[in-house]
Amino acid sequence: MPLYPMDTDILSLYQHGDLTVEGAVKRHAQSWYRLIRRAKKHEDLAAAYERPARTVSRLAPLTALPFTVAAIKRWDKRKELKRNIPKPDLRIAAIVLDHRATLGTHNEKDFQCVP
Repeated sequence: MPLYPMDTDILSLYQHGDLTVEGAVKRHAQSWYRLIRRAKKHEDLAAAYERPARTVSRLAPLTALPFTVAAIKRWDKRKELKRNIPKPDLRIAAIVLDHRATLGTHNEKDFQCVP
């Protein structure tokens, strides 16, 4: 089965308190809370609770690919080429190559020059 890892930039931005990403997450949570508070019927309340549960369920199957010793060796070799690629992107590239996967990213600029 093919692997399609995603770039970690959005998660990293959230973890570092990026206001744009954090704001989007908060807006989603607020919309869920608003639906819960406004629910008048049992069915509406059940539906309001289903939305965040469905989102979490969609995220649950995601797996973090390990940064293995083999991937670290790939990273070292590419780092020595001094192509001015950010280290985190080089690490992601090494992990993807190690797992023979296809990277999903909106940040093509940094990854298209990975040797």
